[in-house]
Amino acid sequence: MKKILKRIGLWSVFKITFVIGLISGFFVGVIYALFFGFFGLVAIIGGGEEAVTGGLFLIVIALIALIGISILSAISSGVSSVIYAFIYNILANL
Repeated sequence: MKKILKRIGLWSVFKITFVIGLISGFFVGVIYALFFGFFGLVAIIGGGEEAVTGGLFLIVIALIALIGISILSAISSGVSSVIYAFIYNILANL
């Protein structure tokens, strides 16, 4: 028996790709956070008063990067997958 996929549920696609995007964005965010956090700690340890301020700023940027990249990756992958599934649903009806 041959089965044909005629329709893809948009909400299901969004939920799955949102979670996958969140996980992959978290790993990318961790890399950025480690990078900025390392240089922030180097600035704090090796510098004067102005370097400590800059180091703390880099550590805050690291935390923002971790959270922001995760959320943006999740949203962008979810929305783009919904667009692709919507286009598939239209073309499958033809």
